[in-house]
Amino acid sequence: MCKDTILVVDDYEPLRLACRLALEHAGFTVVVAKHGIEALALAQRHLPSLVLLDLDMPVLDGWQTLRGLALDVRTAEIPVVAHTAECLPDRRKLREAGFRAHIDKGTGTRSLVPLVRWLLGQELEHREWTELPLPPRWERVA
Repeated sequence: MCKDTILVVDDYEPLRLACRLALEHAGFTVVVAKHGIEALALAQRHLPSLVLLDLDMPVLDGWQTLRGLALDVRTAEIPVVAHTAECLPDRRKLREAGFRAHIDKGTGTRSLVPLVRWLLGQELEHREWTELPLPPRWERVA
């Protein structure tokens, strides 16, 4: 069983639940937050292997949350995936901000687990290769 912890940050509860269930089913430990301030506190407490971060949230949005993670030496190196409703976001802007990848909320959770495994350098099951959003976004996390 996987020992990696994933922090899922989204203000929409049904999506947080769907992501949590998919990731837990794949063996990940999952921590959830409904906004950026909660996410920063949970990231410091749990030091997750990866953060799945919604960009458009109240209280503290994804861009501000990413900057907050980058300012703390304990969380600065945690890979962060932008989880957005935009199917064609400005990838250059995301990459320059520090996001490691992007996943479209419109794809549901089908490609979420393969993308997370790929970013963490884990082996994919054969069926997961067909679910991985291609081409891979930017670089794999070492």
